[in-house]
Amino acid sequence: NRLCRRHGKDALSSTARQIAAHPGSFVLFLGAGFSASSRLPLGNALRDQAIRRLLDLGALTPFTSHELARRFHNWIFPKAGWLTPGEEATPADIYIRQLTLEQVVRAEKRMYPDLPTLRDFQVLHDRVVDSPGVAVSELVKVLGLTPGRVVIVEVNFDLLLERHSGAPLRVFASDVDFEEATAYVRRYLAGKEVATPVLKVHGTISKPETCVVSDDQTERGVGRNKLKALRALLFEEDPRLWIYVGTSMRDRDLLRVFGDEDWARGVNELWVTPFLEDTVEDFANSRRPFWLGRPLRDIDDRLISETADSFFVALREALER
Repeated sequence: NRLCRRHGKDALSSTARQIAAHPGSFVLFLGAGFSASSRLPLGNALRDQAIRRLLDLGALTPFTSHELARRFHNWIFPKAGWLTPGEEATPADIYIRQLTLEQVVRAEKRMYPDLPTLRDFQVLHDRVVDSPGVAVSELVKVLGLTPGRVVIVEVNFDLLLERHSGAPLRVFASDVDFEEATAYVRRYLAGKEVATPVLKVHGTISKPETCVVSDDQTERGVGRNKLKALRALLFEEDPRLWIYVGTSMRDRDLLRVFGDEDWARGVNELWVTPFLEDTVEDFANSRRPFWLGRPLRDIDDRLISETADSFFVALREALER
């Protein structure tokens, strides 16, 4: 119920050239929007599918995503003990607007302990992983053009990068992996390692036990080793360029990390998303005091209103010039 303004093609080319000319290393934070052109669902699509299963609503029954979130709210609120104290105190309209996949999966675990949402994702993933979309193909080329400069952080479970990257990767996904991540990231940023670090903070579908899918997991935070690895990316002398690609800023464990003052001072953030989501805008509003003295002073300055596909095509072209 509002007008979402998008930037034009010239703005994309200009921003891509600025990123390509950036002298230091930078972080690409990949959300579900990165994998969309590879035919993997966005978080809300998985959430809506889980709601339909829980409420026994047929896949062809015409409900909007907002209507499904409202149906879920009306179904779960009378259930004693199914909500956290914070959720119980949240007004209905805010709960519905902010409802995440992880909240729905928490309810799903009570009724279906084998987590059919994760199982269905794995079946779809295995069907499409060998046919990557434009964003994956173009990012692979970007990594080849930027040796030693890019760190990947992602909340996606998929193996798209691992399957298709021509450049060497060092993937960290399990708690055991992350015991070595901080030291590796520091060596990489110092130019002592070659393989691009890929920090899969919500796990990987190749090891389903590592996947963070429920908010009883996200409420506990990211964990000590993952937190240390993420904080190793902060740059004290000059904020680290940090580009969110296709993310809605609703991961509660990571919001707790990114909301920290050190983080606000230690990164210089951009967002790649076709339109400005409410949750991205809410997060950006919390950053305003830290952006006032910088060249990019508000979310409009920091928004690349394009799909991941278009963004990585433009970035690859800028790097090739």
